[in-house]
Amino acid sequence: MSATWWEGRRGARLADLASALVFFGAELLEDPGVGELAHAAGDLAGEYLASDRGCAVHRAGGLLQQAAVALHAADRLRGTAVPVVNHHLRGAAAALDHARGLLREESGRRCEQPSVTDEQPSVTDERRAPPWPARR
Repeated sequence: MSATWWEGRRGARLADLASALVFFGAELLEDPGVGELAHAAGDLAGEYLASDRGCAVHRAGGLLQQAAVALHAADRLRGTAVPVVNHHLRGAAAALDHARGLLREESGRRCEQPSVTDEQPSVTDERRAPPWPARR
């Protein structure tokens, strides 16, 4: 495959990563570089890891940190070995997708398991019922 194809993939991935970081609170960058995205992901990871808003936010912070590490690795290559750069960019995208899914899935849930009660959730509470069965 030609270098032009790999560079086109790199540009598309950078745009996708920039828009993915907006979900976590970053500003949308017009023509982002890998280094800029790495710093944005690292800054967001620090904020999420320091947050007191729950376990899902902390886990998302860890995934943001993974994305930042992958982006820093891609940035160190600076255009050499473009397929390897794309590999790191794919890893960062996967970490961000996982973090986004985690936040969406666990929004409203608590980190610790709720206290065990004899009550079963009602039909209207099924959406909020924990994934583990209630003990009797």
